Amino acid sequence: MPRSTTTTRRDAAEALLSPRRLDLALALRAQGPSSVSELAAATGMRPTAVYAHLDKLREVGLVREEGRRKTGRRDGIVYALADRETAVAYDPDDPASVDRTCRYAQMVLRRAAAESSAAFESGLARTRGKRRDTAVGYARTWLAPDELARANALLEELYALFNEARPREGRRAIALTFALRPAPDASP
Repeated sequence: MPRSTTTTRRDAAEALLSPRRLDLALALRAQGPSSVSELAAATGMRPTAVYAHLDKLREVGLVREEGRRKTGRRDGIVYALADRETAVAYDPDDPASVDRTCRYAQMVLRRAAAESSAAFESGLARTRGKRRDTAVGYARTWLAPDELARANALLEELYALFNEARPREGRRAIALTFALRPAPDASP
């Protein structure tokens, strides 16, 4: 299995700012190597759009061709992530990196808001009980360095759980969005 990498390439970072390309990367992470038709089914995109976005992801080194296999009556290309997990490096001294990171955060938070609203409006959201699958909250506090380290360890544990899970019988798709960041220092 490919290992995790951090990319400093601007073109790779820019490619992940597209919600559709992010969907494809997430589908490949969840399903593993997949054909265009499998990715189209997983993301709800048209195959022609999948091809175009995969070409961009391949061009910037985030996706690779894994091989070929029969998909229906055709022999099709199978795509895979170049690395299991790719993180985009953030450089606070590089204005372009700051801009990309801010745009990525905005895109992810907008998506979380839209998906949360859709879950509530459709009646699918469960907010209580053992099968709760929806929670929305905001917390602001003051943490000592050891407490911040614990918070980061808990986030890493959650992130690992979400990254390792695979679609299978009895599981449903669940999304996790978080934004840990410094807050303005005001009195409680």
